[in-house]
Amino acid sequence: MSLYGSLRTSASGLYGNSQRLATISDNIANLNTIGYKRATAEFSTFLTTNTVGYRPGGINSTITRDLTQQGSIEISDKSTDFSISGKGYFVVTDRLSYDEENDTYRPAGSTFYTRSGQFRPDSDGNLRNSNGYYLLSWQRNDTDTEFLKATETENFVSVNVANKDSEPKATTELNIGVNLTTDTLTGEANAFRVRQSVIDGQGTPRTLELIFERVSTVGPEKNMFFSDGNTVIDVDYNLTQPDHWRVYAVVDNAHIVTYNSDGTPNIGTETAVPIADVIFDSSGNLDSILPPGLITEYMQTKYPSQFNLPNTTPVSEAGISENNPIDLRTIANGGARTDDEMRAMGEILERYTTDLTFSDPPTTAEIVAGLQALDTGENPDAMLEFYRSITGVISISDISREIANVPSATDGSIADYTNYNNRFGAPLLSENTGNFNGGRFVDSEGNVQYDENGLVKYSNDGNEKLQITVDYNSNIETDADQINIDLNLGSLNFKSLQANGILNESDDDIEVTNVGNGGDGLTNFYGKTSTVRFLEHDGRQFASLEDVTINSNGVIKGNFSNGDSRDLYQVPLALFANPNGMITRSGNSYSFSEASGTPRITEANTRTAGNLRGFSLESSAVDVAQEFSDMIVTQRGYSATTKVISAADQMLRELTSIR
Repeated sequence: MSLYGSLRTSASGLYGNSQRLATISDNIANLNTIGYKRATAEFSTFLTTNTVGYRPGGINSTITRDLTQQGSIEISDKSTDFSISGKGYFVVTDRLSYDEENDTYRPAGSTFYTRSGQFRPDSDGNLRNSNGYYLLSWQRNDTDTEFLKATETENFVSVNVANKDSEPKATTELNIGVNLTTDTLTGEANAFRVRQSVIDGQGTPRTLELIFERVSTVGPEKNMFFSDGNTVIDVDYNLTQPDHWRVYAVVDNAHIVTYNSDGTPNIGTETAVPIADVIFDSSGNLDSILPPGLITEYMQTKYPSQFNLPNTTPVSEAGISENNPIDLRTIANGGARTDDEMRAMGEILERYTTDLTFSDPPTTAEIVAGLQALDTGENPDAMLEFYRSITGVISISDISREIANVPSATDGSIADYTNYNNRFGAPLLSENTGNFNGGRFVDSEGNVQYDENGLVKYSNDGNEKLQITVDYNSNIETDADQINIDLNLGSLNFKSLQANGILNESDDDIEVTNVGNGGDGLTNFYGKTSTVRFLEHDGRQFASLEDVTINSNGVIKGNFSNGDSRDLYQVPLALFANPNGMITRSGNSYSFSEASGTPRITEANTRTAGNLRGFSLESSAVDVAQEFSDMIVTQRGYSATTKVISAADQMLRELTSIR
C-alpha cells in the first residue's frame, strides 16, 4: 500500500538527512584539522516501478569528499611544516625499519597519501606528522651529486634530521675584494693588512694574513744629454709608472711553501712571504699580477718608456753623462752619420713635433731643433723611439745595456723577445732569484698559463688563480697536511673584459653592475684609506645540523652551525587520475583504489603536482558558514520528513479503527 510506502520513503529521508548532519558535524569538528577535505552527503532519487498506482521509492545518500579542493595556506613558525599548492599528495608510511648498512630508515608498513604536512621529528629524528605517518623522500646518491628519483616507494627513505653533521672542509679558495688607497705612501709601515680565517685539513680555523705594501707610484724624472758637436742639449722627460703593490702572506702556526729555482719545494718560514706583485692601470683597474722576482723585467717590457731609457746623469758606469753626451753627428768610430741614420732620426722627430720641416737628409741643426721641441717632459714614448733609432750606432757599455735593457746593434729591437720568451715560457721560476717565494699561477685545470710574450696570462673567464701551498704542521717531510689555496684577486681590466660593464664610483662605496664576474677583486680607486669590500672562502669547520628548509621543488636543505648548507632529501609528490576515488583512512590519509588509479610519483613543480612550501600549512577546506547553512537546511528537511511520518501514522490508525 502507498501508506506503507510513504513510511518507508520518509524513513529513507530521515536516514539521508541524518547522514548529511553527520558529515556536517564531522566537517565542523575538523574545522582546524590540517589538510582536511570536506565531506558531503549527496542525495539521489530511488524509484520503484508498478503498473498499478504510484509506489513511492525514497532517496539514496552517498558520502563523498572533494579531495581536489585547495585549502588556504597559513604561515607557520616551524621549518618542518610543509604545504602543497596543487594536486599532489605527500607519500607517507605508518612504520619504518632501520637500514644499518646505509644508515637510513626505510618504509616497512603500508603506504598512504596525505595533505597533512605538520611534521615533527620522532625520537630517532624521522619526520612524522601529527597523525603518526612518516614522510618519505628521495635520497642523495653516493657521490652526493644528485637525488635517486625512484618511483617505487620501497626505494624511498624517511626524512631524518638527527645525526646529520657537516664534515670539515679545508679552505681551498679565497675570493678577495679590497680597494687599495691611491695615496702616495709606500713601505712596510704603511702596508694594509687583511686577516681572514681559513680552515686546515682537520677543520681547525687558522688566520691567514695578507699584507698589501705599495712599492712605487711615480717613476723617477729622467734626462738625457745630446751634443751637436758644440752645445750639450739636456732633454728631460717625466715618468708616471703604474701603481705597483706587493702582496705578502703569512699563516699563524703554519708555513707557506716556497720553491727552489729547479721547482722543488722549499719550506718557508712563519714570517710573511711575498706571493705576488700587483699592477693597477691609471684608471684603478687590475692590470697585471706577477710572481715576485719577475716584476722588473716585466715592467721593462710592458712599460718600456718608463724603464728602458737610461738616466744619463747619475749612471756614470754606463759611459753616458753630461761630460760624455750622445753625439748626434758621429758614430762610435768618429765617422760621419749616414744619410739613412739622419733620415731615421728626422722621421721620428717629424712625427712627434709640429711646425718643423726637415731636409733630406736632415741636418744636425734640424735634429737639435726637433729634440728641443720634444723637451716638454710629456712624451717619453717619443724619446724612447728616438733613442731606439740611435742606440745601434753609439757607444754604450755592456753595463749600460743591461741596466737600460737596450739590445745590441744587431738585435734591431728594444728587447730580445726571443730570449725573453725562452726564459719566462718555461717554469715560472726566476733563474736569478734562487728561491721562488709564494704563488703559482695556474688555470682551472691546474696548468701554468702564459701570454704571447711569455708572461702570465689569465684563464678564459678573466680570473687568475694565484695559488699558495700552506703546510699546516710546518714539516716539509710530510705533505698530507699541505693544502693549496687559490687566492682570487679578480679580473684583469674588467671593463674591457665585460662589454656591458658599468663601474659606479662614489665616495661611499664601489659598485659594479652588469659585469658578470668582472671587477670583483682588487681595485685602486679614490684617495681614501684602503678598505675591505669582501672576503669569501670555501672552508668550514665540523658542525651539527641546526634546521632544515624546503624549496618549491621539494628539496630539503640542511643548515649547519658553521654556515654550511647542503641538499639532504627531496620530497616527491603523488598524483592520481581520480583523487576523489581514493579510500579514506584514519589520520586524514588516503590509499589508492581501482577508482582512483595507481599513484604517479613526480617532482614538485612539475605536471599539476604543485609546489611545496616550508613554514606553512594547508588549512582545512571547511567553510563554517556553509556548514551552518547546510545544517539549517538539513534540520528543516528532517523536521518536514517527520511530519510526513506523523501524517501517514495517523491515516493508518484511522484505517485500522474502521469497524
